[in-house]
Amino acid sequence: DGEDIEDTPYNPGELGPEPDLGWLATYADTISAMTSSPRSFNLLIALLLGATAIKGKAVLHMSFGPVRPNLYGALIGKSTVYHKSTAVAKGQEVLAAAQLDGLQLPDTGTSEGLIAALAERSHGLIVRDEVARLFASDRIKYMQGYKQDLTALFDGGTFRKRLSGTDLTIASPYVSILGATTPARFYDAVGDRDWDDGFLVRWLFALPDCEPDFDAPSPAMMNDAEYSGIMARLAAPLRELAAHGETSFAFGAGAFDAWDTWRRDGLRRAHEYGDDQALAITGRISTAALKIAQILAAVNGRWGHISAETMHAAIYLADLYRLNTWQLLTERSKHGVGGHKLAKALDVIARRGGAAGCTRSTVMRYANMKSHELRPVLDKLMQLGAVIESDDGRRLRAVHTRLPAKAYV
Repeated sequence: DGEDIEDTPYNPGELGPEPDLGWLATYADTISAMTSSPRSFNLLIALLLGATAIKGKAVLHMSFGPVRPNLYGALIGKSTVYHKSTAVAKGQEVLAAAQLDGLQLPDTGTSEGLIAALAERSHGLIVRDEVARLFASDRIKYMQGYKQDLTALFDGGTFRKRLSGTDLTIASPYVSILGATTPARFYDAVGDRDWDDGFLVRWLFALPDCEPDFDAPSPAMMNDAEYSGIMARLAAPLRELAAHGETSFAFGAGAFDAWDTWRRDGLRRAHEYGDDQALAITGRISTAALKIAQILAAVNGRWGHISAETMHAAIYLADLYRLNTWQLLTERSKHGVGGHKLAKALDVIARRGGAAGCTRSTVMRYANMKSHELRPVLDKLMQLGAVIESDDGRRLRAVHTRLPAKAYV
């Protein structure tokens, strides 16, 4: 009667051991040790630095159009204990050590300011200390349209806009964004429309991969020469990337087939699941894997060539970011578990399940809920003792046909 909620296309399942990420891993390990920030944060920052240094000079010519490796990325974690701002600042230092800090675009906070800057130089990196303000920009009158412009700019097609009576055309925009925020501000800033209209599905999100370790000693101080040497070593591959000219990247043996098989499997699962949001996320994460593959090849000294090994590493990272998206969707829905949803789901289980019980997909279908909405509802129903699972965990049976009064408190 359908697949289990844990096997949704949002959730790629067990990722397995991390593949060889080369410079990305070196960067993440070094900066994490230096700042006590989560390694997951620094992996995403490394990807953004690579994307920025490439300056739009790498391109994959796919049947659906050219793919250039710009990225939008956000670190989401609690304030203070995860050192988000420190991690971002170190990334900016490495960019400066590579003499590429001039690639940072001004953080004007308005569409007009960004487009004017891109008219002078069509590529660069925007750094947002508090990216939730960007996510909520459509709530401010003078910033309305900013997210729509960022959505259009992400795909790199010719961008046209009229500003102050002048028609501006940007032939091949190449914009990356690196930002950070807290979970509370993120959830307050975004809504379902941001997922449905294609804006948020273009983002990669890094979540903490560890709990804060308050018992760990603070990182040791370094002398200036030692510190400069570390920054220089991390910066060297970025400086080399910036020197390359326009290059069409090519797939090595097995690389395209690995990506295509993985992509088609994800799209098939999303289609069978019947969730438009899942299709959008799966489609966009498939393109993100191509972008990540170009960055991995470039920063690891294989400019222009994507091997099967590189593609498998890119797929691993893409699945990691898809898993983070799934977690964000699930956590957001926990903020909205009310009595109405609980009663609706319980009614479906009681009427459709009978003594044998029913599957989660049946509940989703008849309660008209998406998977990320249903999961916290079922958790609450089981916590209340209104619903129990079968021994194999695949079917649900109603113990009561009405909710206890405490469910509405």
